Amino acid sequence: MAPLFGEDDFIIGNKNNLVKIMHVNDDGMLNEHALMFKNLFYDDANPLIGKFLEKNNLLLGFKKIKHSYPHDW
Repeated sequence: MAPLFGEDDFIIGNKNNLVKIMHVNDDGMLNEHALMFKNLFYDDANPLIGKFLEKNNLLLGFKKIKHSYPHDW
């Protein structure tokens, strides 16, 4: 869940009172909330985050899909 990234996540996040934390700055770089991924460009961090989640048995599935998302990085 990423309540600040996408309408569906936002709606579900609100219904479940999830905390909303912005992990990405205005330049598309991950900030201090992204912990070990801080200072990485979001697109460079994606595969590393997937590997981390998989290694720590925190991932149900992982596949790359192509879709559009409104951002300006």
